[in-house]
Amino acid sequence: MQSTHQILRKYFDRKRRTTAGASLRSIAKRLDLSPSFLSRILSGQKPVPYPVLAPLCQALDVEHEVFVTLKAAYVPDGSPAEVQDCYRVAGPPKKGKRSVESSLEDWDLANAKTMLVLRQWFYLPILEFTTLETYDGDLAEMARRLGLPPPLVEIAVRELKEHGLLLEKNGKLVKTKKKLRWGSGKSVEQIRKFHDEMLERAQHELRNFSENADVENRLVTGITLTSSPEKVRALKGKLAEFLHELANELMEAEGEDVFHLSAQLFPLTRK
Repeated sequence: MQSTHQILRKYFDRKRRTTAGASLRSIAKRLDLSPSFLSRILSGQKPVPYPVLAPLCQALDVEHEVFVTLKAAYVPDGSPAEVQDCYRVAGPPKKGKRSVESSLEDWDLANAKTMLVLRQWFYLPILEFTTLETYDGDLAEMARRLGLPPPLVEIAVRELKEHGLLLEKNGKLVKTKKKLRWGSGKSVEQIRKFHDEMLERAQHELRNFSENADVENRLVTGITLTSSPEKVRALKGKLAEFLHELANELMEAEGEDVFHLSAQLFPLTRK
């Protein structure tokens, strides 16, 4: 469980670090609030008023799935307000909870600098490879197990070190960010490219998924269903949050293999 103000504070800190001119005073002015009032909200001294929640989340670039989690604390289950568009706040709110169910606490918010890891599909697996229990610092073995040319791994490692995402310690590479989280609220070319490359990897695995394949270490499944755009907009945030919660359970400090977990939700019918 994490407090609402702690989640908002994390986004405020990222906004202040990555956006020129972003400050407590400038954001308060944009929201027509006093700086002291906004400060009390972000410090947890005052709960977030329901009408302030949506514009504050917009100002702080809070992703859709996180906003849905925060808004759910104010809205009775099953009420019309639960299935509204992303940042519309209407309907009969209730008093917001001070804590909400979110996996965000353990994750670092990605920014422009950390977007480097999405440049090629294998940058993230390289980061994760350094946490394997069998990793001994040998880049050649890393290349072999990831199915990559050794020079490509050397280039990737050099770039990851230059951007502060890897550091060398006792002859081994160590991740500087425990977990990185990208939002799904906006379509970003670099994120689309990364997922496209990972889908190609998934297709490769599927084509080689024979009857004798190791089915215990992979999951190939999907569901086709009917729904409404309004309900999809309301519930896709819960799906994204669940994936992060599941990742928290799957992650091990020293695992044996690197895995990729993803989900695709898209319409098959056209307007």
